Amino acid sequence: MDGGRSAAGGVDSTALLIGDYSNGNDGLVSKDASSIEELEGETVHLVELSVSHYLLARALASVGLEERDLSVVNISDADLVSAFQTDDVRHVATWNPLLSEVEAYPGATKLFDSSQIPGHIKDLTIVNTETLRDNPALGKALVGAGTVLTPDQVDAVQQAGGQLIISPNSNLSVIARSAEAGLISMPGYFTPTEAFAAVQAGASALKLFPAEAATPTVLKAQRAVLPKELPVLAVGGINPGNMGPWVAAGADGFGLGSALYKPGATVAQVREAAQAFLQGWKAATD
Repeated sequence: MDGGRSAAGGVDSTALLIGDYSNGNDGLVSKDASSIEELEGETVHLVELSVSHYLLARALASVGLEERDLSVVNISDADLVSAFQTDDVRHVATWNPLLSEVEAYPGATKLFDSSQIPGHIKDLTIVNTETLRDNPALGKALVGAGTVLTPDQVDAVQQAGGQLIISPNSNLSVIARSAEAGLISMPGYFTPTEAFAAVQAGASALKLFPAEAATPTVLKAQRAVLPKELPVLAVGGINPGNMGPWVAAGADGFGLGSALYKPGATVAQVREAAQAFLQGWKAATD
């Protein structure tokens, strides 16, 4: 949900998570002006009631100006970059990646950005408060760490507020420390011997790793002897097209890594991958 839109519409909303703070990812760019003061009497194009509108207000206030000292014209984010390339649009406020595109326009000057108002613009996950009240599980998430290899690392995760301990192996001391701390322990295993040792040490769930070195048939045989209530996830080599056989064999879920996100991937690429996995999950569980 767009935080600005929910505020403008008067919808009672609750912020579940703060993703990050904008540190220069929102900005005010001009073709002509070299200072904010020069915008007086000019027209600025932006998405009204968005963070760009707020950024403009803060930029103007920093030099003693107000919005009434200029004109604001609403424009969609989809049209902003192309409009900036025309003679009619001289000044815009926007966010990345659009900000980088308008900054690259020949002669354009960035007059102000969110790094000058640290902490003011945040990326939030927001939900309708009434919806959250009716569906309290919607607001719950587990945060933890992966590749936890030592008991000291378990302690560090707990001190940071993490609740989930994921390991690539079945280190019994790591599992025991996690259980003692009341954390969720999900160690990696490959053989029934490792699985039962992990369960006895206090594992909350197991991850079959690396799953690409096994088969759904192997998991099915293991599930026949493992505790029925114990969640088992397949991790490694999972893609949207092969989730069905794993679910049929008894997998309760999957761990996703580079198939979902790789360093350098764009937001659009991650979204496309996530949607593909969502469709794969729906097909496997319907």
